[in-house]
Amino acid sequence: MLKNENIICVSPIDWDFHWQTPQQIALHLAENDNNVLFIENTGVRVPYFRDIPRIKQRICNWVKSTKGFRQIKKRLYIFSPIIFPLTCSRIFRPINRFLFLTAIKRWCKITGFHNPIIITFLPTYISLDLIDEIDHKSLIYYCADNFSSMATNPKQLRKIESMLIKKADLVFATSQGLKDNCQKYRNDVYLFPYGVNLSLFKSFQESGYVIPQDLKSIPGPIVGFVGTIKKHMDFELIKHIVKDNPNVSFVFVGGSELNLANLKFGKNMYFLGKKEHKEIPSYVYNFDISIIPYSVNDYTKFVSPGKIYEYIYAGKPIISTALPSMVEIKKRCPGAVNVIYNKEEFSVAIKNILKSQETIIQSELDAKLSNQRNFAEKYSYEKMFPKMFALIEQDISYRKNMIQSDWKERIKYLYSSIKRKSIGLVVGLVSMYMLIFYTPFPWLVGGVLEKTDIPKPADVIVVFAGGVGESGKANQGHEERVQRAVELYKKGLAEHIIFSSGFVYLFEEPQIMKTLAVYLGVPEDVIILETKARNTYENVKFTYAILENEGWDSALLVSSSYHMKRASLVFNKLAPELEISYLPVVNSKFYEHKSFGNGKMIDIKQLKAILHEYLGIVYYWWKGYI
Repeated sequence: MLKNENIICVSPIDWDFHWQTPQQIALHLAENDNNVLFIENTGVRVPYFRDIPRIKQRICNWVKSTKGFRQIKKRLYIFSPIIFPLTCSRIFRPINRFLFLTAIKRWCKITGFHNPIIITFLPTYISLDLIDEIDHKSLIYYCADNFSSMATNPKQLRKIESMLIKKADLVFATSQGLKDNCQKYRNDVYLFPYGVNLSLFKSFQESGYVIPQDLKSIPGPIVGFVGTIKKHMDFELIKHIVKDNPNVSFVFVGGSELNLANLKFGKNMYFLGKKEHKEIPSYVYNFDISIIPYSVNDYTKFVSPGKIYEYIYAGKPIISTALPSMVEIKKRCPGAVNVIYNKEEFSVAIKNILKSQETIIQSELDAKLSNQRNFAEKYSYEKMFPKMFALIEQDISYRKNMIQSDWKERIKYLYSSIKRKSIGLVVGLVSMYMLIFYTPFPWLVGGVLEKTDIPKPADVIVVFAGGVGESGKANQGHEERVQRAVELYKKGLAEHIIFSSGFVYLFEEPQIMKTLAVYLGVPEDVIILETKARNTYENVKFTYAILENEGWDSALLVSSSYHMKRASLVFNKLAPELEISYLPVVNSKFYEHKSFGNGKMIDIKQLKAILHEYLGIVYYWWKGYI
């Protein structure tokens, strides 16, 4: 028996939901001196409207707890995580990963909950992230449902489940169908169906078979069902047997995922709601017949109903639809289950069993009861848990021995792995360095930013100054741009020049540009200065205002060659009606390409300037400027 271990149980249901194996395992382990963290259901599908009460309860649990954590028994803790419900979504995975794992890691650190055994019932990204981020002693995948049949993205969930099966140290399954599915990926899969709590049923026998208060007023005979009322039940069958047996009371014990008002097919139907697990034997023992009225479909063909072994142990007649698991149990324990293939036969079976009970001989009944109890006891938690936990202990022991016996090889492998990774990293960095500095690659990337038009007449020449420019030094970003503008002006392509910049070092940059242009032969009265712009967006915004004021609708834009893409995107956003010709500086000294024979083909300043433009475009997109 496992003792003094830390155990994380990733459950497919909440703690207060209909009692099943996940709660049984967690409670049993905690009662045997293990520290258990039970993580409530994080889901495999998009929530429906009917899930609103469960979501509200989750939020209430989180609010009432300490950041989602609460202790309900000695050594037993419940975590009610608040995450986005799309647990198989790649988009929400990073967010859920952060929300979920941050809380888990903090709790583990505070409580000293280290190196746990992880038992997960859910094949989701949440489980994979937990496994990857939490150092664990052993990983067990307990396959309890055909989740892909109800998942929002079944193909993706099947892929995740296959990864989980391969990663797991041990794989358990609750039905033969699920076991067969898991064995597509590995052979060592163990069958552990949902069982019967033997001590609970025996204690009820010893108490004298007390009748529950809400069952006393219901007339017999009683045909009963215990479990959650969900969409996978065959409601056409239920409607038929209720109407065809008006003198029989049909009792349903358990919560519901559906609107019960739509399921009331007759006055002889009784919905008694969810009960404490310890109360279940008092209902099952007082049924005359127990039923399993599930539809047979892609989901239920893998299901092993959670209450079947409890029904069998109670010794009451059982009628079930033809689920594969029920057909199998009928073979292994003849007479325990009546498997029926349509609603008419189901109703006839009810009538025949009730009629036969009137004449059955007590000795025959005792013999049948003894046979059924012997069969059910094999699947009691008292019998299955020791086998299950022994497998986990063997796995842990095996891994521990492996570590101790091959530590030399592990160290060699570790250092070899580090060496390989280091060599790979160095080769990668050298290759990247060579690609960037000794090939034309960065200039090809930078070429995407270039935009050059054929010079043609326009109303004005607009020059965007560079502040500290590409060089990163004041007064070194505008000379070539002024020279290019003067060249275009002297060719008679425009009668006016606008110098735009809000940069000030010792003097305003537009004033220095004007002085240089006048020196080069441009009349002072054709030059307009825009002195407020702090960036490209404001260059466009403020020069556009000048063009509007002057009634100009065309311009020749002069700037750095690799700045043209960003400038054009802003013009397209703010002034799409303007006719802009893009005429960058020709043969820029700063962007001079070096030949291969001279070593490096680009230097770090040129690389930073190109990267700056790409980052600028991304930032402008984020701000909505382009």
